[in-house]
Amino acid sequence: MNKEPVFSAQCAGAYDCPDRQVFQPNQHGSKTFLFRNNGTLTWAESCVEIVRSGGDLLPRSTERLSNRLKVEPGQIIQFTVKFQAPLKGDEYISDYRLKDLLRGNFFGDRVWIHIIVSESNEGNQTEHTFNNSDPYSALI
Repeated sequence: MNKEPVFSAQCAGAYDCPDRQVFQPNQHGSKTFLFRNNGTLTWAESCVEIVRSGGDLLPRSTERLSNRLKVEPGQIIQFTVKFQAPLKGDEYISDYRLKDLLRGNFFGDRVWIHIIVSESNEGNQTEHTFNNSDPYSALI
């Protein structure tokens, strides 16, 4: 029995914004996810994008593979989601998935951005590059 070629991805790490980082209302942030192509198809020519699949935190922008970039099975690529904290102080979580733009299918591990928007000026506005409490921070 022949297996049909499939897009597949495994999260291999994340950085820039540890879970539960505190932001001021309207503050900009980003989180970068590393994905390993663990499928049988090469990702090529703008056919894969990271998109929001649920949650309240709306992205300002997401990334799509560059027109000249190919990711062979086994290779790792990074995707960055840029966002702006909402105006209302609260806790926000949004899920993201990779999407096969040719077929319209989501694939791979679900990843997330989890922030707290402060109602006061006590938020931490420093940039973080690595946090061991983030479940996706262990780079392979």
